[in-house]
Amino acid sequence: MRSSTGAGRSGISTAFVILVVVALLALTLLAAPVTAMGVVAFDYGTEWMKVSLVKPGLPFDVVLDRDSKRKIQSAVSFKKWGLDEEILFGTNAYNHATREPKQSFYGLKTLLGRTTAEEDKEYVDLYKSILGNDVVSSDRGTCSLKRPYEADPKFSSLPVLTVEELVGMQLEYAKKLAEETAGERINPSLPSGFNIGSYGGLDAVVTVPAFFNAQERQAIVDSATLAGFRPRLVSDGAAAAVNYAQTRTFGQPEKHLFFDVGSGSVRATVVEFSTKPVVIDSILSVGKAQKEATIVDVKGVGWERNVGGLKFDLILRDKLAAEFDAKHGKQIGGSIRDNHRAMARLLKEANRVKHILRL
Repeated sequence: MRSSTGAGRSGISTAFVILVVVALLALTLLAAPVTAMGVVAFDYGTEWMKVSLVKPGLPFDVVLDRDSKRKIQSAVSFKKWGLDEEILFGTNAYNHATREPKQSFYGLKTLLGRTTAEEDKEYVDLYKSILGNDVVSSDRGTCSLKRPYEADPKFSSLPVLTVEELVGMQLEYAKKLAEETAGERINPSLPSGFNIGSYGGLDAVVTVPAFFNAQERQAIVDSATLAGFRPRLVSDGAAAAVNYAQTRTFGQPEKHLFFDVGSGSVRATVVEFSTKPVVIDSILSVGKAQKEATIVDVKGVGWERNVGGLKFDLILRDKLAAEFDAKHGKQIGGSIRDNHRAMARLLKEANRVKHILRL
């Protein structure tokens, strides 16, 4: 278990985290001449992505997927239609992975900010074990994903995609969902002197775990920028603590432990809550007034990056594969591990069984 103390941040990732993050930052973002459309918030996880939108005149809520779900599978897949191809997202992409696993990409958060160097081999090997995707080095030395071409090499202009591009595609899909909710679309033609997202478009708040280093944070910023956003990063754990404090009062200082087992990691955070008077200096008030405010102080955070729901899925999948090989290995003349489609189906089944067993 790795840990950090001092002014750290926590790592809780829930749908409510996004709502709180947007609520807290929307006033700041909308106070400036940023955009008439509002602010979009993303909680991009290893397995799921949750999206929220704050816009004047709209109720504050989570953006729904096309199948009316409040969370979106963090997956993107490419489906062939003759000489054309369709890019799938969410549950459709996750389901399509059982048919074309090497054209599907899932759990990309594992590779954000990672390189193909020996120091990141553990993370690259973990990702390759999910669907058997081919990881290659980009011009910058970071991870890219190579797509197979069994027939026409001219089938697509995207034979190799960086992790940032693939994550950016997912965020762009989420942007379209937010536009549908808002009833507006981003203006693609910006006046000179304005950056993407600073005029006629969307500003974005993206939650990140406390343990993300500078390279990982830059990778998620690049992904959001490719999707047409001007992103701001917020610690997801600190946002969860603020969410907890929103509906509570603290007569005396209290310390609380937030514990989260996510799909990609396990995190624990110690937070102190207290109430203190603060001075309000406003042009609307005469002089300076005091007001009681809740103080959220993150005392420390600990994490284990390589333990989570996805790791459990992979362990269960490998156990199922081993039992299948023991019973049917001679009949099929090899191992089920050599069949990427079969392994993708086993991974999906392992995830389903895990959810049944934990009920």
